[in-house]
Amino acid sequence: MPTIDHRHFSDKEFLRVKELLLANTGITLNNSKKNLVYNRLVTRLRATKIDDFTTYINLVSDTNSSEMPYFINALTTNLTYFYREQYHFEMLRAQLIAMIRAKQLDYPIRVWSAGCSSGEEAYTIAIEMIELFGSLHPPIKILATDINVEALKNAVKGIYRLEQLERLTIEQKDRYFIYHKLDNSYQIREEVKSLVQFNYLNLIDKAWPLTRSFDVIFCRNVLIYFDKVTQQAITLHLAKYLKKGGFLFLGHSESYHKNNDDHTHEALQLVKRTMYIKH
Repeated sequence: MPTIDHRHFSDKEFLRVKELLLANTGITLNNSKKNLVYNRLVTRLRATKIDDFTTYINLVSDTNSSEMPYFINALTTNLTYFYREQYHFEMLRAQLIAMIRAKQLDYPIRVWSAGCSSGEEAYTIAIEMIELFGSLHPPIKILATDINVEALKNAVKGIYRLEQLERLTIEQKDRYFIYHKLDNSYQIREEVKSLVQFNYLNLIDKAWPLTRSFDVIFCRNVLIYFDKVTQQAITLHLAKYLKKGGFLFLGHSESYHKNNDDHTHEALQLVKRTMYIKH
């Protein structure tokens, strides 16, 4: 196994990593992330049996190489858990109840979890909808997408550690998961999994392979990785796929500011706590 020295990860190599990630994902890395990048990529150097970063970066840059997806996966893995920012799910339920009573929804209700990581957000939405409709077969379809193919594979497996479920009640754990005593893990039940479709999607691509619009879009804790111009472009692109009267949820540290020079999209208006409505 090659010996890799942290001191040999130069600023020039870090800059090349930043440029590669930006070009292929739109994600901007802060200079403070150098140590994190080193820790994430050193596993790929070992896997490829390369002992210096310049050689590895050259491999990633080679269009004939298959390393780029692994490079992206290593740098886009994020911590997530069930019912993250729980108030969003409370707001979602309240809004849907109001719309159902007012007969403002067509069925099935369509929800998109953009940047779904390993699936916790999408499955939380599914659980909320099961409980809202009081049925394991609610009239809802959930699309969950991410750029990280390894995260998507884990999402499809639907196996989680106990600490990721800490915000679930005992009843929810029993009802929606199968407990595996051997490794102390919890696997999402097929009834919940059947409500979610997982697909690869890169948000900076100009054309998204989507054929329908959505009643609700979650894109939380994703925009923070992009520069402001890209944030604006992605938000406007998301708005195109949101039905009139539909809702967009952003992360607690994210916001949308309408560009007054852009008249091609309908405005998203803040309702409260990073929840927007499309008029």
